[in-house]
Amino acid sequence: MSTSNTAPIRALRANFLRRPGPAVLSATLLTIALVGSGCGSSAKSQPGATSTGTPVHGTLSGRSEHTARTRPTPTPPAELTRFESRVALAAGTFHRYVYTPFKTRDLQNKAAMTKAGGAAAASFEDVLQAKQSATGGTAVRSLFASLASLSATLNQIGIRLHAGHADPPDIESANAAIAGLERDAAAANVKITERMPASFPATAPGYRGGSEH
Repeated sequence: MSTSNTAPIRALRANFLRRPGPAVLSATLLTIALVGSGCGSSAKSQPGATSTGTPVHGTLSGRSEHTARTRPTPTPPAELTRFESRVALAAGTFHRYVYTPFKTRDLQNKAAMTKAGGAAAASFEDVLQAKQSATGGTAVRSLFASLASLSATLNQIGIRLHAGHADPPDIESANAAIAGLERDAAAANVKITERMPASFPATAPGYRGGSEH
């Protein structure tokens, strides 16, 4: 075969050899796939990145803000002391001058009921003062619902005793409310030790109940 006749064949052969064969193409595609997979994995492994590789901002700060909002706030010592003292006085006054005479059946006349009514009114005022004296701590604020229920019951007892009526369900309810309050206080690390007033708490004969001022 002449040189002129074989030149085209040689050219085609050379072009064929320069083309990547199936093995070369497979290796190339595999390399591209691995590189692409590596890039995707690195994007996903970056902290704060989404599946698209976009960083997420605000997630950690949002959690920090939530934690700050829910973190318990300690009650200032002076406020806590006033709170404990007022609740202790309210409970002690009620038990000494209302609940004990009720259980011993000594609330049988108008004078005895008036005296007990004055004690119930004084306990009511102490509960209100306790709530007003300590509003800066989480532990104390957690007891406010119990205080509100107790104050309403004490107020009602005072009104009825001054009118000459001793209502057993109300008196027992106040006693149970005080016991529940003391349990809740202990769970919140608030110490309530009942104490008696220095002198008998007197109220005006025309007492018609108090209000949460």
